Amino acid sequence: MGTSFITRFAIVLSALSFGALAHAQVVATPYTYLSVLDLSSPRFARPDDGAPPTVASGLSEFLFRSLTFTPDTTGLYTLETINTTSQRGGFIPTALVLYQGSFDPTQSLVNALYAISSPGGGGLADNLVSFDYNLSAGSSYTLVTTTSDPRLGGQITNRISGPGGAKLQTTVTPEAPGSVLILAGLAAVPLFRWRKC
Repeated sequence: MGTSFITRFAIVLSALSFGALAHAQVVATPYTYLSVLDLSSPRFARPDDGAPPTVASGLSEFLFRSLTFTPDTTGLYTLETINTTSQRGGFIPTALVLYQGSFDPTQSLVNALYAISSPGGGGLADNLVSFDYNLSAGSSYTLVTTTSDPRLGGQITNRISGPGGAKLQTTVTPEAPGSVLILAGLAAVPLFRWRKC
């Protein structure tokens, strides 16, 4: 019984630790944030350009990061990538997909409002994208940052600009730091060994 309690306690403690990483914050526009695309990033079949997009790529291997936000002001917003650095050096051809309501990476066309990708090649300007979209106050949106080349990863800087004084309620769920994962693993090892004895 004692082992069962300790095991349950460790699981609850781990869940609380990871839950504490996710938080909501209110930010003013223009809001700039970084999307890091690497081997830990999720992947999806990126929608082709469109308003709304109607075709998804046949490849399910585009790296992506997402930001869910709710604007407090109705109006025209600019959503864009403003800088990019490839893991291999140079630039990443960027792409953005805007969703309203829920975003499900396994059904990348559902709720998609707008998708745009850069042609790539050339200088920085050839690898950036920008579009304007009318957003409604109180509605939830998800902006997905990805690439137009599934082989590339790196860092992409995004910016969302809204009508004067507009704020965004964002939901940020950062990746669990490696130290948290290591500590959770170390905490579990003695419990499982003790249980086997």
